[in-house]
This record gives sequence, structure tokens and C-alpha cells, in this order.
Amino acid sequence: MTRSRVTREQAAEVSQAEAVIEKVVGKIDPKLPDAIQAMKRTMRLKGNRYDSEKAYVGKLKAFMKDFGLKTLADFGDIGAAEVEAQG
Repeated sequence: MTRSRVTREQAAEVSQAEAVIEKVVGKIDPKLPDAIQAMKRTMRLKGNRYDSEKAYVGKLKAFMKDFGLKTLADFGDIGAAEVEAQG
């Protein structure tokens, strides 16, 4: 199998997986930071109310802004002390 064919097949598999997730949790704006997308996806899978989702996302956005976080990977540098200081 050629590399381009493998890449196309992998892309198709990812696309199918994304379609299944979207069917379960609904449309999530892909322009949002990945951390917020992940939070929304998790909350929806757990069946949280929309009002709760909005409140938690608002807090997460503020936290990300305060610490200059852009992606989910940036959270690896945040420890308990930083989280508690925001409390």
C-alpha cells in the first residue's frame, strides 16, 4: 500500500470517528481552543446541563486567559498551586 493511500484511509477513519462523536455530543465549534472542545465533549457525554457547560467553559476561558494558555498541551505546566490560587 502506498503512503498516500494509507494517509487517505487514515483521514477517512478519523473523519468517520469525528462524525460518530458529533452525532453523540452535537456540533462543537472547531475554531474553539482544543481544551474547550474537550471540556464540552466530556460534559455532553456525561449528560451535564447546557447551563453548567456555559458556566464551566466561562471559567476555563478565564483561567486560560490568566495563564496565557492556548492549547490543551499548555496545561502540562500548570500545577495544583496555580489552580488553587485561582480559587
